[in-house]
Amino acid sequence: MVALLGAALFPGTGRAQVARDLGSLETKYKADKEALTTTRDQSLAAAQKTYAAALDDAEQKYTAAGKVNEVKSIMDEKNRLAAGKLAPAAPPLLPKTLNPARSAYQRELEKATHDYATKTKLIGEEYLRALGSIEATARLNKQETLLQQIAILKHDLLGGAAPAGPIPATLNGPSAMVNANFSEKGKDDVPVGWHHVGQGSCKVVTEGGTTYLRVVSEADKPQSAIRQDFDRAPAAKEIAVSVKIRCPEMKGKGKFGIDLNQRTDTDLVAVQDPFPATTEEVKSWKQYGGVVKLDPKTTKIVFRMFLVNAIGTVDFKDLHVEFR
Repeated sequence: MVALLGAALFPGTGRAQVARDLGSLETKYKADKEALTTTRDQSLAAAQKTYAAALDDAEQKYTAAGKVNEVKSIMDEKNRLAAGKLAPAAPPLLPKTLNPARSAYQRELEKATHDYATKTKLIGEEYLRALGSIEATARLNKQETLLQQIAILKHDLLGGAAPAGPIPATLNGPSAMVNANFSEKGKDDVPVGWHHVGQGSCKVVTEGGTTYLRVVSEADKPQSAIRQDFDRAPAAKEIAVSVKIRCPEMKGKGKFGIDLNQRTDTDLVAVQDPFPATTEEVKSWKQYGGVVKLDPKTTKIVFRMFLVNAIGTVDFKDLHVEFR
């Protein structure tokens, strides 16, 4: 695992560079954490498989011997093992010949859990230090939008009260998009000016006087997105995004969020996220936002809101996108 080295890893101090550093840092932290989770799960699966094989052998042996109580105890143990609810102490009727295999499984379980907790804490500490380094540079540059993003990332890492304030702090310019408030809906309740892509469904919902966009991804349709294409404003150097999102439910290792595809008339220039995509449920409305630097070659923007590689529901409202 490569350590997150804070300022040493992120030497850029320009405003755009600092924003890119933050995105790279968040991506790396999530990748490192996912790698730790995969390693832990593989270790647990291997240990479980070994103990399950011992239980299978014992069940056959005691079935052949007609030992009813022992067979029932073995079968109960197999069910608890599969559910991840093995008791610390062996059941009284579990054959003593299974004690070595059971103890070996418990040792592996304890080791994998301890290693995961220790290494997760380590990368969390390194991540926090790196966030602090970027935060210091953002304060020098007076990058309020970035500081709000960092506050959210620190909150997600450490817990506690959610940071206050909109992100970006102020977006008062004219919207770059058509029907960004989803007030006009067309066929199948898809908002006018938008195009549903992928699978699943996207539709306008009004609830308690609040209108929002709902993106749904289903078991047989695990990807759903909606997009709008528009021209770059003359002389614009960056594009700012502010939106509120909630995800009442999500199953799987997918993600949801927003991305911006910068294009020429014929080619893709860059794909960027104004803020890191989210991988966990967000039960109540939460403000997100960010700023993306525009490439000099960019003439068109493809703006997309998505839920991919998961089953669930994501809602978007109060969207505002403006050129700067």
